[in-house]
Amino acid sequence: MTHGPTAGWASMLDLVDGAVDAAWVAIGRGDLDEASEAIDELDHLAGLPPLPDELSGRARDVLERLCALDAQLEAARVELRRELQVAQRLAPTGRSVPRFIDRTS
Repeated sequence: MTHGPTAGWASMLDLVDGAVDAAWVAIGRGDLDEASEAIDELDHLAGLPPLPDELSGRARDVLERLCALDAQLEAARVELRRELQVAQRLAPTGRSVPRFIDRTS
């Protein structure tokens, strides 16, 4: 059983890892709000002592996953903004015409 700073950091890394997993699942369902909320819940984590050397590799791995998630969320937000702009330009002009956004190109 680990005690002290190592236990606190291990617990925090477990929380962050779980939040990243939950966010990836939400992204897979197309729910960007839920993905952001999963990560936002980590804002309260603070006040830990310096990272113990034995957890530096795991912390680096978790940080890399978190950075990849952040990049994916930003790319999804950019795509969503683009789709909204297209949808606004295609807004009905008085007559009802079927419209769609081709996501394959």
